[in-house]
Amino acid sequence: MNVELFTGSPGISLHAWRQTCGVMGRNEAAAAVCVISVKARQGKVHSAGSLLRFMIERMERLQEKQKTLAEDIKDIFSEAKSASFDVKTIKQILKLRKVKPVQVEE
Repeated sequence: MNVELFTGSPGISLHAWRQTCGVMGRNEAAAAVCVISVKARQGKVHSAGSLLRFMIERMERLQEKQKTLAEDIKDIFSEAKSASFDVKTIKQILKLRKVKPVQVEE
């Protein structure tokens, strides 16, 4: 993939590009830069680099929250296990609760 296509002309620095690739992956970063570039040409975005950096920072915050939630869930399962609950059963109950009532009856 030619990095020059995604940096420079759309107003996105090489540093911002690398950060984006690190968070989103190369293909998703390329797609995001393309969308931002089109919006910049349409006058909907004043600074493509700033918008990209803002989106990356939001994603990093959400990923951190996701990590914290995953750790909390793991802790709850540990608590349940230490209280002699069957963790597999709890997981099955959680799975069933996500299903719509009509689907459960079937």
